Order: sequence, then C-alpha cells, then structure tokens
Amino acid sequence: EIPAGAAFRKLAGKGLVDMAQPIMKVDVVTPDEHFGAVIGDLNKRGYIHGTEARGDGQVISAMVPMSRMFGYSDTLRAATDGHGRYTMAYDHNENVHYGGDNDPRFPGAAAARVGVALSQLSRRTVT
Repeated sequence: EIPAGAAFRKLAGKGLVDMAQPIMKVDVVTPDEHFGAVIGDLNKRGYIHGTEARGDGQVISAMVPMSRMFGYSDTLRAATDGHGRYTMAYDHNENVHYGGDNDPRFPGAAAARVGVALSQLSRRTVT
C-alpha cells in the first residue's frame, strides 16, 4: 500500500494519472421558491442535463461525480427548508485526468478521493 501511494503521488505530480470515476444521474425535486439555490449548488457539483416543471415544483436532472455527492442530503435539506428530495443512480464511469486538467465539471482533486487501481499505475512509467 505504501509503494502504491508513493507511485500515485509521483505520477500525479507529473500529471500522468487518469482514473475512472463513477458518474451518478441525479434527479432533484424542489419547490419553485428554492429552485435557484438548488440549481446553483448542483451546477458546482456536476453539470445540469435539464429541468422540468412538475406540479408546484421543479425537477432538475444532472450528472454528478459520486465523490461530489457525499453530504448532499444535508445541503439539499438546508437549501429547501426540508422540502427537497433527490434520487441518485449510477450512470457510467468517466476517465478523469488527475494533475492538470481543469475541466470544471470533474476537477482532478475530486478524482483523487476515488482511488486508483494498481493495474493503471503499473502501465505508466515515470522518468
């Protein structure tokens, strides 16, 4: 475990690590009066696929890295005074470049919390 961690830090420092990160399909139902706060928060976590009016509320569909969803229920509860709810389901894995890619949807720092398969590390060479 220690050699793997050292190898990861060395490769990441050189911008040579790509990792598969689980991307979740998230649907959030929120009352109209809290729509702005909820969509703003989701936009920081991932990217918005669309919105749909439903009754007296809105349904927001988004794709969010799983690492960005930890603690979301507390955030949603606070933003909607306890009236919002969400569902989350695995959608796909997406390769995330760690150590230099500035894609605002899937920052490399979030990918570092997911973990790295040793097989991915063994295919890279460090000079």
